[in-house]
Amino acid sequence: MRLKLVVPSLVVAGILGGCDSFLKESLPPCPRGVDLHLKYTNYLNNPNKVDAFLDQVHCARVYLYDSDGNFKGQYDVTNTNVISVDLPAGNYHAVSLCGVGCQQADFLVNHPDNTNHHYTSLEAYLAGSRADNQTANNLHPFFHGVGDFTILEKDYQHIVCEIGLTKNTNTIRVELEHTDGSAVNPGGFDCYVTADNAATDYENNLIPSGTKFTYKPYTAGNVNGNPNKIFAEISTGRLTKNLDATLHVYSKVTQETTTFKIIPAANVSYENEVAAGMNNISWQQYLDFRDFWTFTIKVAPDGKVIGQEFNINDWSVRDNNFDL
Repeated sequence: MRLKLVVPSLVVAGILGGCDSFLKESLPPCPRGVDLHLKYTNYLNNPNKVDAFLDQVHCARVYLYDSDGNFKGQYDVTNTNVISVDLPAGNYHAVSLCGVGCQQADFLVNHPDNTNHHYTSLEAYLAGSRADNQTANNLHPFFHGVGDFTILEKDYQHIVCEIGLTKNTNTIRVELEHTDGSAVNPGGFDCYVTADNAATDYENNLIPSGTKFTYKPYTAGNVNGNPNKIFAEISTGRLTKNLDATLHVYSKVTQETTTFKIIPAANVSYENEVAAGMNNISWQQYLDFRDFWTFTIKVAPDGKVIGQEFNINDWSVRDNNFDL
């Protein structure tokens, strides 16, 4: 005998209704809100949009704003670049300050945590720039990134927000060697960089303070143990095309300071690469994309600086006049 199972239509409707049905007390709640996946990509030389999270970006403070620029939330990103947000449908703008909010951070933000403000008032500044205006730190990598996303009218969404990154921190390496190949006294020279670049605004433009910040070496010594060449590495803030960034080399023997203008030296390298067909990016993009710069300083045995060679990405610029 064949048995026929009869299920009341009301029960079927309840089962098919899922978590919105009258049986929802026995089912897990429907997921709601938005999981926002922050995909960090360098806006240059990254055609495959490879995510830089954990590779270059280890921590970030993310600020969300509505289409009118009003503050809607602050999130610290460390172990994962997916954050849960509870915002109504609309268009939003994200500003990610990578290197802010982590234990090793050297850059701070002008607004206290989770305080209302307008997008255009957001600033990041180097710790110490509003005190003694100097640092000898190997600055924690600091990136400025922005992205836009849209939330739709639905219960749950997984949204990818691509954050285009600009790296603001740079390393200036100074190498000094005698012209006759003799040993160089590691304590015979002081090197430092000065620039008015310790703060940036919401669009990553420099905010001049009228006072130059001093960046001192965070490490120094002999190059690969070679007594004939010494080095110092200096970590600085963002370099821009109109910035007056100056490398100072003080000889304790002659008690003279020789200065080198960093941006004009880099511009010579940029123009050479453009002329050789090696790149087609803008001058500012060139500065943003490269973050390691080397000056090789030629010193006479009597301690007098007599020439320098500037290296960036294996392209050399020599100058014996220093009037760059």
